[in-house]
Amino acid sequence: MRKVYIYLIVMGIFVSIIVSFGYNYYIIRAGAGADQVEDKEVVNIDSLLAAGKKAYYSGEIEEAKEKYSRALVEQPGDIRALKNLFFITQEGGELKEALKYNQQLVELEPENLLWRYEQGLILFQLGRYKESQEVLTGVYQEVLELKENDQKSIPLSEKREALLYYYLGQAAEKLKQTKEAEFFYQLGKYTLPHLTLNYTALARLYKKQDRIEDAITAYRNALGRDPSLSVIYPELALSYEDLGEDKAAYYYWNKSLATGNRVKLAKERLASLKRKHPEYIEEAREEKERAREKINWVKVTPVADSDKIPEVRVGLIDNTSSINFQAGGPFEVIEKNVGKKVLTGGKEEWMIKRTGEGYSFYQDEQLVKTIFSDNPLILRLTDNTRTFVLYDISFGQGYFWAGNEDRQYRGELELYPVGSSRFNVINIINLEEYLFSVVPAEMPAWWPEEALKAQTIAARSYALAHLGRHSQEGYDLCSTVHCAVYKGVVSENNRTNRAVLATLGEVGYYQDRVIDAVFSSNSGGYSESSADVWGNSFPYLSGANNMLGQDFNFPLEPYQLKEWLIDEPASYSYNPRYAGYNKYRWIKVLSSEYFINKYNLKELKNIIPVGRSKGGSVERVIIQGKEKEVIIERDRVRSGLGGLRSNRFVLDKLYNLSGAISQVIFYGSGWGHNVGMDQTGAAGMAEEGFTYREIIKHFYKGATIKKAY
Repeated sequence: MRKVYIYLIVMGIFVSIIVSFGYNYYIIRAGAGADQVEDKEVVNIDSLLAAGKKAYYSGEIEEAKEKYSRALVEQPGDIRALKNLFFITQEGGELKEALKYNQQLVELEPENLLWRYEQGLILFQLGRYKESQEVLTGVYQEVLELKENDQKSIPLSEKREALLYYYLGQAAEKLKQTKEAEFFYQLGKYTLPHLTLNYTALARLYKKQDRIEDAITAYRNALGRDPSLSVIYPELALSYEDLGEDKAAYYYWNKSLATGNRVKLAKERLASLKRKHPEYIEEAREEKERAREKINWVKVTPVADSDKIPEVRVGLIDNTSSINFQAGGPFEVIEKNVGKKVLTGGKEEWMIKRTGEGYSFYQDEQLVKTIFSDNPLILRLTDNTRTFVLYDISFGQGYFWAGNEDRQYRGELELYPVGSSRFNVINIINLEEYLFSVVPAEMPAWWPEEALKAQTIAARSYALAHLGRHSQEGYDLCSTVHCAVYKGVVSENNRTNRAVLATLGEVGYYQDRVIDAVFSSNSGGYSESSADVWGNSFPYLSGANNMLGQDFNFPLEPYQLKEWLIDEPASYSYNPRYAGYNKYRWIKVLSSEYFINKYNLKELKNIIPVGRSKGGSVERVIIQGKEKEVIIERDRVRSGLGGLRSNRFVLDKLYNLSGAISQVIFYGSGWGHNVGMDQTGAAGMAEEGFTYREIIKHFYKGATIKKAY
């Protein structure tokens, strides 16, 4: 019996030890498990936010909202999820949802004036003008108070403050408070003089009041600060007609027509003014004749050893039936393919016209000779230091810089037949002489020397990579922004000529292939990858961060994207000496009428950007009407939205009381496609001491510079 007791006691001790060990093991594991659960929650929130951002940039808007909403459920009050949900719903036109998220942000960050400013804006977008005015007035009063107390830091940037005054002016206009509207627009003008929004709003307000002269002044002030605002041309033309100043109206209707603004109306008004004032046509003709009698002939210096340099055929005029020109010295016309000299001439005015059977030559409007040939013709100066002048070269059609002028060209001209009665005009020169014109046309000649050299390397590389691009038209490269701007000798400059000669033959290479060295005017602080923008992946065009400081890691959070695009943070792309205003950051306003007329809509209900590149450039835009929707993609986005300066933008949509959009405001960055070298960024880097080789390596990753000839 005693043995049994001893056995039971031993078994009890053993069980106790086992139980105790198991309990402690459970506690330890449970604790570890709790830590893992806690870690898992943190990972879940971060992964949800990351997934939301990825979905947004991929164009999966609903999925992005779902991820951010789940993050908010997992961690109520998460400021990052709230900010992103606010931005996405506002951008998508879900304004009631956006207002809900905004209210939470106001409660979480009551000291942040930005959220109250955004609240006032959403109320305005919803057509709740009185409430909007009350909220925005509160923000304005707080800004005033901070300024009166000599606070150095105002919670709103100057840009946001000027926009605050614009929306206060808009709200006052809606509420028929004309004096208050004018006051706030004027205040916005003085707060940030280069923001043209307040100038154009003032002009429209003055027109409503029949203050036509004041409206003209405001419109012209806006154009002076941003010459790209070609939509103002028809407004100025109409305003001058209201004043009975037909000559000024005639000038602006011509500008409207050249830049593609209200073309039908411009043609009608020009025809009417020409009937009323035939002297305008005669005056323009006489002015041209006087200029052609006093041509400032340029004597050029050919590049030495030109036989080693590749030849370039540059298209100047397409599909014309005739050209008018002068030569700076004796010239000859040669029938190509047979080598026959068919004409010699001097400094007189000449016209060559193609007929169904050949070419006719006119000197001072008198027929001199006709030849029967389908061969191209070569016009060659006997002295290669002289130039040709071609009359009436049209340029920049559809762009705000569009115009028409006489231009001088070095080298040879070729008339290349396209059909029985028309031909293309081609300038034949060597590549270095081509660059003499291209480099200063693409980058101002007074910019830093190292930037000019970088531009030369990029332009030379691009030209070599694209020789034959227009082979079907008989030439290599065109003279427009489609290839590179080529103006002939009018743009040549000693500083840029020196940059070309100092780098003669130097070209960018990647793995022994000439790089496609694309460039644009301004990247807005971030150069995109070619894969994101065009779908063609080149390792050397993988993108470049041009921001100063480490605060911008692309792709940005969606809410950060809006802040980045509206404000003007420091970057190489924003040296005011080179970037100027309204290039690094810009604003454009389009009325609903633009979309209704362009896309044949009955009513504009929504505009939604869908999908973005790493740097924020929009991949496609959905334009929703009452009965149909239109989708525009990639390269068509800029032209499809009224000629935006780039595809990188966010927008605000202002709605009327019926729920249709009345106005769209685009906030964007950069000028051009944003791929490759940022020209103003190159100038900013050069001013900081970077060499042209370092600039090229920054924008074209892994590229090397070598002599091609």
